[in-house]
Amino acid sequence: MWAWFEDGSGDHFIPGYAGSCSESTNSKTGSERMNKGAVFLKPGEHLDGIPRLDTQLFGGLKPGVYRIEAVLWSWRDEKFTDAGRSELARMGHPFLREEVPNSTSVTLASDAK
Repeated sequence: MWAWFEDGSGDHFIPGYAGSCSESTNSKTGSERMNKGAVFLKPGEHLDGIPRLDTQLFGGLKPGVYRIEAVLWSWRDEKFTDAGRSELARMGHPFLREEVPNSTSVTLASDAK
């Protein structure tokens, strides 16, 4: 899941993951990738958590109306080799294979009193 702010001008304030950009996922097997960045949920199970968005990034967001945009990304078949897709199939479990976006509006107030 990834979330970010969008201001009224359409500018996005997206926190980054610099370390993940340098890591090659093509050389890892499906199992290796899953052990690092996946949560396996059986039918009926759920995962709870609260994503944290830091309004102080980018020099501090100014007070005003923003939209928080978030997307739940899943495994993408095109990121796997044929061998990787075969390995996933042998695991015998279905995997989420789409993106689920959502957004909500928030108003950031000034800290000044």
